[in-house]
Amino acid sequence: MAASESIRDAMKNLLNIVEIVASLLLAAIWLVAGISKIFYYSFLAQMLQDFGFFSLEMQLLAALWLPWFEVFVGIAHLLPETRKQAFRVSAALMLAFGCWNAYVLFSGYKGKCGCFGQSDLPLTWLHVLANGILCVVSAYFSQLAIFKNLCVRFRSYSNSFSS
Repeated sequence: MAASESIRDAMKNLLNIVEIVASLLLAAIWLVAGISKIFYYSFLAQMLQDFGFFSLEMQLLAALWLPWFEVFVGIAHLLPETRKQAFRVSAALMLAFGCWNAYVLFSGYKGKCGCFGQSDLPLTWLHVLANGILCVVSAYFSQLAIFKNLCVRFRSYSNSFSS
């Protein structure tokens, strides 16, 4: 019994370390993305205009507020008290950005990514994949009910083999 508790404690510690590393990674992504967009406000507004989907008012609002919101989420990832909420917001944003990128790519957009401000990188399906992976990681660490239930089921399923 002591060995299984020791293994469980080790796994819990490892998961905590992975959570902190994931949070630091997301903090870096949000901070770099937000700060770079703040410095290239006009590029972001032009990119949103190139999408041809948003009204002029929405383009200006998004170009003005999105970078600051990304910085705010990045800072929230650095604070232990707000980390879980930051994971939830990150999951929602990554899902939204991934869906938006897929929509834009399906529409035939051949322009620049704009993820990190003024960049020459073209928007590709790798962006959609990266957003999807970061969404799943964020959702897992935000401890959404579906992932908690999956973990509990997996543990009970794996424990049935060890008995």
